[in-house]
This record gives sequence, C-alpha cells and structure tokens, in this order.
Amino acid sequence: MNIRKIRKTMRKARFSAEILKILESRKKLTEMQLGKMIGKSRKFISLIEYPRYGKEINLDSLFDISRALDVDIYYFFIGIE
Repeated sequence: MNIRKIRKTMRKARFSAEILKILESRKKLTEMQLGKMIGKSRKFISLIEYPRYGKEINLDSLFDISRALDVDIYYFFIGIE
C-alpha cells in the first residue's frame, strides 16, 4: 500500500475514542499523564475521547498518542481494509 492510499484511507476512517479510553485504562494513565507524555493538555485528551468529537485529529498527534500507549496507529481507526 503506498503512502497516498494510506492517507486517503485514514481520512475516510473514523477515529475510535473508545479504543483510546481502553488503552489508557490498560496503561493506568490519566488524561493529564497522557497529555503530558505527548505535549498536549488534559482538555485536548478529554475532547478527543468524547464520542461525538467530530473534528479531525492531526495525524502527528495521533502518532504521538500511539507511541505513548505503545500501540500501532491502526488501533484507532474503524473501517480500514
């Protein structure tokens, strides 16, 4: 899969806030701790965990979160084939 195809797929996919919550709880991290790990505020983490957030999330932020939680970025998407 080339990079253009990956980006196009990711733009169409929906971010799964529920997966973020589950991973956070497994790592026993609070929103504040995760925010500090990625250089964002607790409010930012809280907003993206809200099921009806509906805004785009910067891929750089998502990569930072995936590294902090030690998971592949694909865990956060639904509908990727």
